[in-house]
Amino acid sequence: MDEEFLDRLRDQENPFNDFVHAPANGRGRGPVHVPEINQQIQRTLHSAVRRYLSAKLDALPSGGELPVDPPYSGVILVLGKRGAGKTHLLEHGLTDEQTGGLLVAPRSFDPQRPFPEYVLHQLVQRLQGEKESRSTLIGTADWLARRILADGLAAMPETDWATFLTIAQPGWNGWKRRLFPALSSWAEPIQSQRRDLIGRLTGDSAANSLLDICDASRLSVERVQQLAWLHVESSCSTEAVGEEIRRQLYGQLIDLAFSRDRDRTAIVDFLLTGFAEIRTGELAPSRGTLVEELLRALVDVQLLAGRPVILAFDALESLLGQPPEGEKCEAFHTGLAELVECVSGLPVFVFAERGHWERLQKTFSSEYAMQRWQRGIPVHRQGTVNRLDMPEIDVAQLSDLVSARMRPLQTAALNRDPAAEETLWPFSRTDLETISRHGQAEAPPLRHAIQQLRDCYEQLVFRNGEAAPAARPASAAEVVDSPPENGTPKRELFAEELQQLWKREFRASERRLENNRLAALSDELHAGLGEWLACLKDDGVDCDGWRLDRIRNTLTGRHATYGQAFALRWSIADSTGAGDECGIALLLGSGTGMPRDLESKLGMTVGSSRVVCSMRILWPRETDSDKPAVEQLPPASRTVWDEHAAKANFSSRLDLLSTEALACWLTILSLRRTLAEREDVSDEVFRHFLVEQTQSLVRVVVPDPQESPLP
Repeated sequence: MDEEFLDRLRDQENPFNDFVHAPANGRGRGPVHVPEINQQIQRTLHSAVRRYLSAKLDALPSGGELPVDPPYSGVILVLGKRGAGKTHLLEHGLTDEQTGGLLVAPRSFDPQRPFPEYVLHQLVQRLQGEKESRSTLIGTADWLARRILADGLAAMPETDWATFLTIAQPGWNGWKRRLFPALSSWAEPIQSQRRDLIGRLTGDSAANSLLDICDASRLSVERVQQLAWLHVESSCSTEAVGEEIRRQLYGQLIDLAFSRDRDRTAIVDFLLTGFAEIRTGELAPSRGTLVEELLRALVDVQLLAGRPVILAFDALESLLGQPPEGEKCEAFHTGLAELVECVSGLPVFVFAERGHWERLQKTFSSEYAMQRWQRGIPVHRQGTVNRLDMPEIDVAQLSDLVSARMRPLQTAALNRDPAAEETLWPFSRTDLETISRHGQAEAPPLRHAIQQLRDCYEQLVFRNGEAAPAARPASAAEVVDSPPENGTPKRELFAEELQQLWKREFRASERRLENNRLAALSDELHAGLGEWLACLKDDGVDCDGWRLDRIRNTLTGRHATYGQAFALRWSIADSTGAGDECGIALLLGSGTGMPRDLESKLGMTVGSSRVVCSMRILWPRETDSDKPAVEQLPPASRTVWDEHAAKANFSSRLDLLSTEALACWLTILSLRRTLAEREDVSDEVFRHFLVEQTQSLVRVVVPDPQESPLP
């Protein structure tokens, strides 16, 4: 390793600068991802998912019947030190492509919502947010419709097939079969056409769409679609509520498979609210029963399509609080146990920092729930697994990491691929043994090891091997209380670091808003808004004399997205007593969903479902128009507004909301996740910083004097 090699490396950026690769950045895997790290844990989780791939309908006899007993749901707890690479494992080791599953990783938790409904909404948001080219709903619809048609055609008697072909194939061929049904010369060609059609349906699903298959077979699309519906009706023959939900779900998927515009609005509306209208028998089923049955049906159909739903919880510090909040922790613990008990076919992975998990366990009071957590998942050739511990970093893993990140720089500097003895350059094995604390009792977590690789690289390459003092992050107490040094307070230095983190997360939030529908981010936006309001309250923010006294999350109606709002109680200087609660809600519906969303929000202020005395509705919309927000509503939504405005005591207001505000609320949530593992950030510092960053948004939620909620 000569000076020329080192000099060429100096033209490149340090490849170990990126030691925190947060999912909120919205970046691809890139050169910082090293698949060899924590590979044993990754293989075990993949094997756990493969247990749920064994129920594919393609492996079952033809007939369309569903398996009665899909694999039971189970939980695997993955514990590790802070910075051990748990989030990296989730983001890069459990991707849909690697597992063959559909990963649902919630970024917020609402203890007020029943756990099955919370998971259902997270799953629907995941499906709703996908682009059409990668849509799970469209792929599942195509597969299900093909399979149902193939099974229905195979089970159809010859005479029924001939009759169907006569009706479904328009023109002279159909009339010939009507006029000469007894001609034996027609029998074999008719049955051959059925075999060809089944072959097209069960062949390469990406080769032709169902519409193309119908055109190639000269069959009426409407008649073929009706055949699929009839087969669903015959397969779901009972009047049980679960069968009715499956019947309607499969019908929605069939409609999507045969639609020409691939519009998913109808099926998403059914998954969010339409299912709640289902009635069977004399007694209406409870919402909880409907939610559980729909969740089972969704999980089942994904199992049969060979793409199981994987539920993964990460960063429990941000989901459940740091320190743990008792109410949230108990709701999460018992709710997850209830979920795995009532819904089969779900592999659940929980990634937790070891110290935080030990504190969490002290809040758990249900032995029944803990037994469900400990049931685990049977893994091939490993037995039942209910807990995995992230391994400590060692020399072998560091060697893999260095080789992967250094290879592009080595190739450019050497003008060839590095030889076996050159793969660690500019490091030596001794350097890696020192970093991994080889032979000592405790190795550093992965993140700290990468930080040390960064510092060692700086010394070897940029300082020609000269030692440099290692920087130690300041604690929260030092940040706030230490005296100024060289005229610059340490708190300002820490604020500068927070500012950089904010900018990074804010850019990531903007990208997420650009690439996702707002309805698919509704839970995160709602949680971010709630976090921000809590900061305003706890920090005692005063805006024109108004102070926020209480925040209450409200969930009303049957729609998981439209029924969300916050009830706020404000106080104002020089007043006595507490005022009524006023509401703050986001208008996230679009298209045909906007009038229903608006109706749900306005309905919170009237009638028996009244939960607030007034409502301020924030409509995300960028516009150059000077017209009031109400006048910019689409016609159907404007009609809903005018109908409510005509009622007595109408007290709602519609304001436009900038994309910047939405990005701020997403950023608050992601920044909380990023900082959850750090010990040098106190809640007070974090709260002050957020309030300073979002001062311009306060007037969005503060009541106007003429809208005073005070008596």
